[in-house]
Amino acid sequence: MIFNRKPFLSLLFLLAAVTLFQSCVPENKFLFVFNRTTVKHPIRDTPFVFNNEIKIKPGVVTKDEANRLESEMDSYWDDAVKARIVQQFGLFYRVKSPQVFDTVGLKRSAIFMNAYLQSQGYFNAALTDTFVIDTIRWGKKSQELRTTSIMNIEPGKRTIIDSFGYNFTSTEPPIPVDTILQQLALSKSSQSLIKKAAPYSRQLIAGELDRLVAIYREHGFYRLNRDHLAALVDTSDQLIDSLSLDPLELATKIEAAAARRKLFPTADVTIMQARQAKELPVDTAILKQYYVGNVYYYPETDATTDIPDSLLAKNNFRVIGSAGVFMKHPNEKRRYRFRPFRQHTFVTKGEIYNERNFYRTINAFSQMGPWQQVDVRDSVRVDTVDLHVFLAPNPKATYKFDFELTRSTADFSSSTNLFGIGGNVSYLHRNVFRRAIQSVTTARAGVELNLEGSQDLFQTIQAGVGQTFSFPNLLWPYTRWNLKKDFDATRTLLNINANYTDRRNFFRVRSLMLNMGYEYKKKNKVYSLRFPVPFIELYSLDTLQLLRDEFKKNPFLRTAFNTGSVVGWAAAYNVTWPSRHNPKVAKHFRMGGEYAGLFGPWINKSWEDNLYHYLKGEFEYIHKYQFYDNTVLVLRAFTGIGYNLVQDEQLGRSLPFFKQFVAGGPNSMRGWGLRQLGLGSSQLSDTSPGFSDRFGDLQLEGNIEYRFPIATIGGTKFNSAVFLDVGNLWNLKDDPANPQARFRFRNFYRDMAVALGMGLVRLNIANFILRVDFALKLKDPARIENNGWLFPNFKWKNGEYPGKIRNNYAFQLGIGLPF
Repeated sequence: MIFNRKPFLSLLFLLAAVTLFQSCVPENKFLFVFNRTTVKHPIRDTPFVFNNEIKIKPGVVTKDEANRLESEMDSYWDDAVKARIVQQFGLFYRVKSPQVFDTVGLKRSAIFMNAYLQSQGYFNAALTDTFVIDTIRWGKKSQELRTTSIMNIEPGKRTIIDSFGYNFTSTEPPIPVDTILQQLALSKSSQSLIKKAAPYSRQLIAGELDRLVAIYREHGFYRLNRDHLAALVDTSDQLIDSLSLDPLELATKIEAAAARRKLFPTADVTIMQARQAKELPVDTAILKQYYVGNVYYYPETDATTDIPDSLLAKNNFRVIGSAGVFMKHPNEKRRYRFRPFRQHTFVTKGEIYNERNFYRTINAFSQMGPWQQVDVRDSVRVDTVDLHVFLAPNPKATYKFDFELTRSTADFSSSTNLFGIGGNVSYLHRNVFRRAIQSVTTARAGVELNLEGSQDLFQTIQAGVGQTFSFPNLLWPYTRWNLKKDFDATRTLLNINANYTDRRNFFRVRSLMLNMGYEYKKKNKVYSLRFPVPFIELYSLDTLQLLRDEFKKNPFLRTAFNTGSVVGWAAAYNVTWPSRHNPKVAKHFRMGGEYAGLFGPWINKSWEDNLYHYLKGEFEYIHKYQFYDNTVLVLRAFTGIGYNLVQDEQLGRSLPFFKQFVAGGPNSMRGWGLRQLGLGSSQLSDTSPGFSDRFGDLQLEGNIEYRFPIATIGGTKFNSAVFLDVGNLWNLKDDPANPQARFRFRNFYRDMAVALGMGLVRLNIANFILRVDFALKLKDPARIENNGWLFPNFKWKNGEYPGKIRNNYAFQLGIGLPF
C-alpha cells in the first residue's frame, strides 16, 4: 500500500490556519463559516436549549470590558437554560444531551447576572431576556426546535471610587487596640488595592480585606479573620445631606441627585471593624495580640494510622530541644537529628505571632523532601500560641528506572539507519546522616546500533555516573547568613558527574564535571548562585582517523571539536507572578549569567591556555493568558548571548560547542529538526557533506501558542494547539569560511526563520504529557527563492541544493509542554 502524504499534510496545514484564525475570535463567537454546531440526541417536537447569547449594548463600555463581562456572565446562566456545548477538535461544537427549554430559567438568569453586574459596580444595569426558536425539520412529521436564550444588557455607567479610607477608631476615646489597627492600616496604605478613581468591584473590596487580615495576623492578631472586618460603601449624594424643609426644593434636589448618580455614579469606601458596622460590643479574645510559645515537631507521624488530636493527648514521647523548639519522637532510636528543625523554624518564642513566618516554616518542611505531609494544630494559653507540627515521612529511599529507544540518521558517517537503546537507574535517599540531606545516585548507559549491516554493529557506546547531594541549609561560605531574616528557604547542591562516549573509529570523549551551588527562595523569587566555589568541567578528546578524514572534507567541523576545560561561576534568577489586574494572566521571567576563565600570574600557563574564557547570558519571558473555556494563549520571548573573551586557534573564536545555543526540535523552532537551524542565512551546513549540526553564540526566538482541549476519554485528556515560532542562531565574530553566519542588523529580516504549525495530538495522562507537533517552514533563511518564504511557490520538498533534498516541514515528538 502506497500512502500519499501530500493531501494529508495539506489538510493539516489548512486546519492549523483555520484554528489560528479561530483563536483570534472572541469567546462564545463560534459560529463562522468553517464552523457548524451539531446536536447529540436532540429532542423532537419540543423546544430545547441550543445556545446562549449575551448582548451588551455597544457604546457604553469599551469593547474589552464588554468581552470580559460576556465571558464572566456566561457562567451565570441558570442550569435550566444553560446550553451544554463542548468543543471538538478546536473547530467544531456539539450540544450534548440537550434539555427542554424553560422560560423560568431565563428570569433566574437575569437575577444572577444582575447580581454579578452590581458586584462589578454596575448598579444601574437594565436586563431584558428573550429567546429565538429555529426550526429544523426532519421529514414531514418531526422537527427540532432549537432555542437560543438571549440576554440583552444595558450596563450603564460603572461606579467609580471617589474616596477611600480606614476608620478603626470609632469609640471616644479610642481603645488602644483600635489605635494599633488604624496605625497598621495607614502604615501599609501605599500597598492598598483600592485607589481613588478606580472602578468599583466586590472582588477589589474582598482583596483589600484579605490584605488587611494578612497584615494584622503578621502583627499578632492570631484570631482575627475577614469576618471581623467590613467595608462601608456609600453611594449617596453628599450634596443633599443638608435637607431642605421645602418639599418642592427637596424633591428637586433628590431628582437631580438621582440623575447625577446615573450619569456619574461614585462611591465612598471605608474599611472598619465589623462590630462597628453592626454596633456590637468589643470581643477581647479577637482584638488581642498573641505571642509565640513553644513549637513541637512530631517527625515520625504515620499518615494512615496516627490522628494528630490523639497524639496531643499522649505523654510517652521522648522530647529533645531548647529555646522553644522541641522534637517529639516515639522511641530511643531517632530517625532524624534535631538540627534541621531548629534551622527551619522561622517563629521565635516570645515574639509577637507572625503568620507569614508560620507559613514559611510549614512550606520549608513541605518542600524539604523527607516528609510527604505536614499538619498543624495549635493550643492557646492566655495570650500565647503553642504550635504542634505533625510530619508524615516519605519512604526513606526509592529507585527509578528509565528506558528509551531512538531511531536516527548518523551525524557524519554513511550509515542512515541507527537504532539506539539506552537506560538509566537512579537511587534517591531522602535522609542521609539523619539530617534531611537528599542524595541522588544515577547511572546511565546506552548504545547505537547500525542496522544496515554494511558497517560494525556497535556504532556508539555511552556510559555515565552521577552523584548529587541536596543540603537543606547553606554550607560554606554562607553559613553566617541570617537565614530566618533573608530567605524563605535555602539549600546547597553538590554535584559530580563523569561521562564517557566512544564513537567508533571517530572519537572518544571523557568528561568530569563538579559544581557546588546555592539556591535561595523568597516568596515567588528563586535565586541560584555558584560562587565563590567555581564549577569545573574537564574534557578529554581523542580524535580518531575517520574524524580526521572528515576534517579534510569539511574544515568547519573543527570548531565543533575544539578541546578545552571550563572553570567558572554562574548565577540565575527566576520569578513567577500573577497579573495584579487580571488573575487569569500568569507571567514568568528567567535570567542567568555565566563567566568562565582564570587570569593572573598564579595560574600555570599551560592550564590557562587550555581554559575557555567567555561570558554567557540568557533571558526568557513567558506570558500566559487563561481563557474562560479552558484554552490558553502563551507568548514567549527568549534571548541567549555568549562571547568568547579570547581568540585562540586551539579553542576557537566562539563559545565551546557544548555551551553554545541550538535551535529546532520539539521545544524550539519546531519546523526544523534538533540543531538543524542556522546560522543566520548561511547555507554552509545545508550544502556541506556529512555533519550538519549548528551551534551559535546568539539566539533570538519568539513563540505564540494557542492551546485548546479536544476531548476527555477515560480520564485521558486529548488537547491540541496552533503555534507560530520566529527566530534563528548567529555567531558574534566573523568567520572567513562562513561570513553569513555573523549577526548583522541589516540582514535581520533575511536571517529570520518562521514556522507555523499545530499540535496533532497532546495526550495528558495524570499530568504526563506526550505530544506530536507538525510545523511548516514558512520562512527558511537557507531557502534561495522567494527571499526564503514558502509561498507563493509552495513545495513540500526543497531540492535547491544538489544531492540534498530537504523537507519543508517537520514532525516533532515531545514530552511535556514546549514552554
